[in-house]
Amino acid sequence: MNCWGKHVVRELRRIFTDKRIFVTMLGGPLLYGFLFGGVYSAGRICHVPIVIVDQDHSALSRDLTGALLASENLTLAFYAGSPDEFYQAAKRGQAYACVVIPEGFQKDVVRGRRGRVSVIIDGSNILIGNVTSRTISGTIAAYRTGARSRSLMAFGMPCAAAAAASLPIQPVIRPLYNPTSHYGFFMLIGLVVIAIQQVTRMGTSIALNLEAEPRNAQTVSNIGGTSWTVLSAKVVATSIAILPVSLVAVRLPFDVFGSPFRGSWSLAIALLVPFVVMQVMIGYGIAGICRSALVSLHSIKKSRGMRICH
Repeated sequence: MNCWGKHVVRELRRIFTDKRIFVTMLGGPLLYGFLFGGVYSAGRICHVPIVIVDQDHSALSRDLTGALLASENLTLAFYAGSPDEFYQAAKRGQAYACVVIPEGFQKDVVRGRRGRVSVIIDGSNILIGNVTSRTISGTIAAYRTGARSRSLMAFGMPCAAAAAASLPIQPVIRPLYNPTSHYGFFMLIGLVVIAIQQVTRMGTSIALNLEAEPRNAQTVSNIGGTSWTVLSAKVVATSIAILPVSLVAVRLPFDVFGSPFRGSWSLAIALLVPFVVMQVMIGYGIAGICRSALVSLHSIKKSRGMRICH
C-alpha cells in the first residue's frame, strides 16, 4: 500500500475509534434526523399544548375553547387567568401558544361585531409555531362563520338562509411548482442538511487539530508524504465515512416517521454528495487556518497557512 492509501486507512480507523470524532461527525446527523423527524412526524404536528385565557366566561367562549381543543393538533396545557402565566410556561417548554378570549367576546358576536381573539405564539420552534398558528387561525375562522350563522338565526332568519349567508367565498387554488403548498416540508430537509453541515465542520476541525498531539504527529511523520498527500487522504477518508451517515440522516424523517417527500431522491442524493465533500474541505480549511480546536469551532482567524502536523 502506498503512502496515500496508508493515510486514508489511518484516518478511517481514527474516525471510528476516537469517541470525540465519532460522536460528533457520525452520531450528530442521525441524532438530528431523529429529532426533526419525530417533531414533524407525518408532515404535521399533533397535540401541541396550549394555554387558554378565558376572560369572558360565556357560553360562546367555552364553545370556542371546545372547538380549538377538538383539533388533533392542539391539546390543553392549562387554563390561566392572564397571559403572564403562559410566558413562564413557554420558558419551561410546557406550552407553545396562548389563546386569550377577552371580556365582552359574546356580546360583540351577538351584536354582529367582529369578536377579537388574541393569540400568542412561541416562535422559538419554527415548525411548531407555524403549524400551531395555522391551526388556531383556521379554527377561529371556521368558528366565526358558525357564530355569524347563529347570530342571524337569533334575528329571525331561517336556518338554511342563515347558513348560506354566513358561508365565506370558497377559493379554488391550484398551486404551481409546490404541490404540497406547505413550506414546512422544504424546511424539514433543510434543517437536516444544516445539521449535517455543522457537525461535519465541527468533526473535521477536531480531527485535524488533534494532529498537534505528539503521538499523532509522530505517526503522520512515520507514514510520510507531503502535506497535500495527508490532506487529500483525510478529505477522502472523511467523505467515505460521513456520506453514508448523511444519506441515512436525510432519509430518516421521511422513511421512518412518514413525512411526505415531493421530488426526486436521485437528484437529492446527487446534490448531497458534492455538498458533503465541500463541507469536509471547508472544515479542514478552517482547522488549518486556526491554531486550536476551540478556535476552529467558533471563528476563522487570519490565515497562517495549512498546518497538517507539527
